[in-house]
Amino acid sequence: MQEKDPNINDLLLQPKSVTFGQYDISERQENVLTLITESLQKHMTKEKPLNTDLFGEPYVIVKCDEAGGTNNKGKVIQAAKELIPKLFSFRWKGKGNKWVTSTGTIITTIHNVEDSNNLTITFNKWAIPFLLYYGERSGGGLFSKNVALTLRGNMTKRIYKMISAYKDKTRYEYPIETFRKDFNIGKSYSNSQIGKQILEPAMKRIRESNSDVWFDYELITKYKQDNGRKPKTDTIVFKIKPQLPHKEQTNSDVTKP
Repeated sequence: MQEKDPNINDLLLQPKSVTFGQYDISERQENVLTLITESLQKHMTKEKPLNTDLFGEPYVIVKCDEAGGTNNKGKVIQAAKELIPKLFSFRWKGKGNKWVTSTGTIITTIHNVEDSNNLTITFNKWAIPFLLYYGERSGGGLFSKNVALTLRGNMTKRIYKMISAYKDKTRYEYPIETFRKDFNIGKSYSNSQIGKQILEPAMKRIRESNSDVWFDYELITKYKQDNGRKPKTDTIVFKIKPQLPHKEQTNSDVTKP
């Protein structure tokens, strides 16, 4: 009997198998992905059907003022172009309970609508799980487009989306080595620096935003070492909390992860 080709419908039924893929993108590129993901969120909640072309390929109309600031269309086009060669990859269970590794590009085509401040971007339907699910056991939690676009820092934006996916939980353990790979953080950053220069600024910015969720964190040693050396921190514990009443923002946040 001939085996069936991998079916994306099978994949969408098993979000728990989709994990972060490693990629390093700019703040403006993260905004482009946010606008793509927003169209998927509206489709999932039946607020607005997903735009598709004649051949069923999904696309989104990107307002460049949202993605890159007013009068920055050229920079948004360049950011989107630089996203095209970046690959996503994930592993999932296909037909016959066989593992499938799927690899592709998120953006397939960019259409520059002249005499407007819009782009039409066609994206890969196989990237949908990559865009919607943030880590193992996440359920594709919805996030606020306005919060994601206005937060400063590409890693802050991405961490915000992640904790939004876990807003129904109070705790998420993230192995530090996996966090390094997923966020493309080099060995030049110590574990302490990850806390001070990435997690703390993200925590502060998210808490001071209009987000309905924020986080605190703790660096712990979960796995003991039997080599006689001092135990090494190996896990980030994200303590996910509902947002408190909005507090007046300060200007003391100067670190840019």
